[in-house]
Amino acid sequence: GASLYVRVTSLSAGLDLAVASNTFAVVSGVMHSMSVIESPADSVGYEALLGSVVVAIRDANANNFSCDASISAFLRASDRSSLPSDGPSLEGTTTVDYLASSGTAEFSDLNVK
Repeated sequence: GASLYVRVTSLSAGLDLAVASNTFAVVSGVMHSMSVIESPADSVGYEALLGSVVVAIRDANANNFSCDASISAFLRASDRSSLPSDGPSLEGTTTVDYLASSGTAEFSDLNVK
């Protein structure tokens, strides 16, 4: 939490007073961006990805966004087109909980088949 302090100083009256408000919560603003902050290294197909995928959600001031959410991972071609139905697929835990306390969601057991 936070408190707002107000200070009054009067040299002529010899005053130097400060008062604090009640404690209040400072919450994040609306969701502004989501980004991958850790990406896996180049990996071999049909094996676990080398490294976790970590996603962060931030407000407009780059603060962790506080919310209850789940985040899903999926594959898409680099040119943003859909992959063919007989193409590679993502396996493992593809939906994870977003942890508002850390501002991240981590996919740790993905592999491409």
